[in-house]
Amino acid sequence: MAISICLITADIFSGHTYKRAKFISAYFDLFVLGFVREGKKSDTRLLDDVPGKTVGIVSDKKYWKRIRQYVKMLNELKRKKPNYVWARGADMVLVARCYCWFFNWKALVLAEVTDVYSSSYAFWYSPLFKQVETVLYKSCHMVFATSEAYFAFYRISENKQVLWENFFPFNYNENTYQNSSNLKLLLLSQDATYNLSWTGYLRCRETLEGVASVVKDNNRHARFHIHGYPNGGDINIEYLKTLQMENSNLLYHGPYIFPEALTALFSKAHFTIVSEKGRHNMNSTLCLSNRIYESTANYTPCISVGKSAISDYITKHRLGKAFANFEELEKFLISLTPEAYATLLGEIEFEEFATYQLQCESALSHVFELLKKNMAEMAKG
Repeated sequence: MAISICLITADIFSGHTYKRAKFISAYFDLFVLGFVREGKKSDTRLLDDVPGKTVGIVSDKKYWKRIRQYVKMLNELKRKKPNYVWARGADMVLVARCYCWFFNWKALVLAEVTDVYSSSYAFWYSPLFKQVETVLYKSCHMVFATSEAYFAFYRISENKQVLWENFFPFNYNENTYQNSSNLKLLLLSQDATYNLSWTGYLRCRETLEGVASVVKDNNRHARFHIHGYPNGGDINIEYLKTLQMENSNLLYHGPYIFPEALTALFSKAHFTIVSEKGRHNMNSTLCLSNRIYESTANYTPCISVGKSAISDYITKHRLGKAFANFEELEKFLISLTPEAYATLLGEIEFEEFATYQLQCESALSHVFELLKKNMAEMAKG
């Protein structure tokens, strides 16, 4: 059977890509092409579950070195001849459009906005780059995004918009919720210290430094546990280790295996830091972090700092606490009693959010059924 969809991505081993591939493969014959991020261990599970191929190792800052990998990706698309190309990010959309222009003009591009690159907002030439990206996205058959704010940023017409929040599989269970809550309260009773967790890609120094300052000034109230990958952005491993040496309440535990390790990580956390505040990071105001869904699926309240789509989202769905600044967060932790924390756990809308996810997944399934029908009609033509 011919490949129906080819998903192309800047990080073939990311949790984002893994979740996209699992969902899409339930509807279509899927093949995945992507880069491997420099410094990240290759987890071959994705390639075991879904056929795929890596086309090279890349870093975040040396974009010109990706040209050879883009050419490899284009040649692989030419060989596979997919009917649809699922392009994750503006650069991947350009690769997909080149495939359509030069090798298969009948193919359709399904774009996914995964990021807003600094070239689109941080420099004098950014308006030009943003305009190019906007044209690319608007040329696609459909545009998927994890946050409605992305559609507004690129002025995507409503008839092409498909909201695909980055849900983590979550089936609410009352016994599991109670066990999780009891363990969190037990840990709190042992040393009266709140464990703040930060997981995933670690790219926003303002969040790192802000929370680090909170736990450093309040030795008896909180510790900051960091699990993941200092990957790009304004954080590197050397800086993270230096900060850890200067702050006994900041503990960096290194990378973890996704998704198997998540339950163990969150079972020991009283709150998850879901902010993505960075000095030069447009996504801090536009995106909805994976951490929101992973934390909620593991019955852990979220904490967000600053005005953003993330703060609005956790407030709207009652998934935790949003603070205007880190000073407010510090005051909250100092005054928070175990009894008040137990009350907070009971107020988080875990069950309602699981229901909301099912409703959204049903709507998304309808979109994919329509795509499948369209593909069948295109094949007949």
